[in-house]
This record gives sequence, C-alpha cells and structure tokens, in this order.
Amino acid sequence: MRQLLALPLLAAILGLVMAVIAWTGPFGNTGVDWTLGAGLALLGALATTIIIAILMTRRAPRRWSAVLHILGLLAALLTAVAALFLMQTPLALSMAVAFVTLLIAGVTSRRRTAT
Repeated sequence: MRQLLALPLLAAILGLVMAVIAWTGPFGNTGVDWTLGAGLALLGALATTIIIAILMTRRAPRRWSAVLHILGLLAALLTAVAALFLMQTPLALSMAVAFVTLLIAGVTSRRRTAT
C-alpha cells in the first residue's frame, strides 16, 4: 500500500504548497491573502498531507488505518470544495487528485488483502 499512496501524497504536498501561496500571497494579490477561508484551506491541505504520510508508515493498527483513510478522504474533499469557493482552481484540482487517488489506493489495497 505504500507505493499506492505515493501519488496521493505528492498531490497533497502540491496542494499544501498552493494553499500556502494562496494564504500568504507572495507573488501578488491572490484575492484571499490572510483570510480565514484561505487559512482553513491551508489547514485542510496540511491535515490531508499528514494523514497520508501516517498511512504510508503502516504504523497504525488496521482499524485506525481505516479511520485515518476515511478522514484523509474527507479532508481532501472538503479542502477541494473550499478551494473552489476561494476560486483557487489549481489547489482544488490538486486536492481532487489527492481524493481520487487516495480512494483508488484504498479500494485496491482492500482487494489485495481480501484475496
């Protein structure tokens, strides 16, 4: 499962970088500089990245792994929705990719353990 989580982790890290850029606005005015919404999107991207990193270590018991997987999916989805409301399309796309690939990784890993 570690290899399956490489793409969601990469997408989450890219989303985290884009969330930091949207929140701080270092390249000019993003329109959401230092706002609560941009801060929440940053928090969601950070949570998604941390959860996927924890899942990659395989240190969590199986039940906790399932709970973390669901929380990671929820964090990625809600962050993508928040980014859409903030009109930060690259961040929304990155978190949508993280959501879809995390979903695929979860389904694929469940199939491998079931057979």
